[in-house]
Amino acid sequence: GVFSGLLFVHALLRRPKGVARRIGLAAAGAIPFVVWELAYFGTLIPNPIRAKSVVYELPPGQVLTVLAEALSPIAPLAPRPSALILGVAAVLLLGLVAAGHEQARKTLPQETRELVWLLAAGGLIIGLGYLIAGGLVFPWYLPLVAIPFSFALWALLARSRAGQVAIVVVLILPHAIGLGRSLTAAVADPALYRYFAQNARVGKYLEVGRRLDARYPDTTLLSSEVGALGWAFQGRVLDGAGLISPEAIRHHPMRVPEERSLGFIGAIPVGYVAERRPGLI
Repeated sequence: GVFSGLLFVHALLRRPKGVARRIGLAAAGAIPFVVWELAYFGTLIPNPIRAKSVVYELPPGQVLTVLAEALSPIAPLAPRPSALILGVAAVLLLGLVAAGHEQARKTLPQETRELVWLLAAGGLIIGLGYLIAGGLVFPWYLPLVAIPFSFALWALLARSRAGQVAIVVVLILPHAIGLGRSLTAAVADPALYRYFAQNARVGKYLEVGRRLDARYPDTTLLSSEVGALGWAFQGRVLDGAGLISPEAIRHHPMRVPEERSLGFIGAIPVGYVAERRPGLI
């Protein structure tokens, strides 16, 4: 959506004739999606987006580290990010961008170069939105930032042999090695998977959910994380973090460290417990 918006503005600026007609056509194309969003969700901004921006409080430096890791060409080779790794990655990326800009200036028409930079800008704007919101950035959000930027670099560099080699060595090879580690984890040792520790709890949530459902099928369950727990527990589930229970949001954000130890922990507010009085927590 961000890239589409940038592309539309670019088209208007490049060819201003008939602006009103094109804006009208774009608005008409958006109407079915707006109507569906309002009919299905009752809002244009889904509740989980609002909840995450309220519940989680992360310092900008922590969010920036996660985003920098997403753009890092060598992060897949390291088990954990570090200042050195991110610094080296920044130097490599800036070098690629500078080389790509110089190469594209000689080989690509101006309008094509503008479109390539718009593609990169789309990913970076999404990353900037994450940074400003200060919310929790999950690993599956990162491709929205990394993929447009990587494709833009490819478009800038791919016209030369040296650029193709740089893309393979700096962008593709590290991720291929990281993918190899993930495949090894899948067939041999799950502990090799980079996110094993934080994802291993899913199996435990499923087990707990099944046990609770067998013993308390008609009870209301309140949890700080629904996911697998709500999948296995068939009764009513309340979400203390507010993602599926919007009424919980007014009890957030919880103070750090008085009510929770860290800003990225979606704990259960005491006030919400007193308000709903669930059978299980």
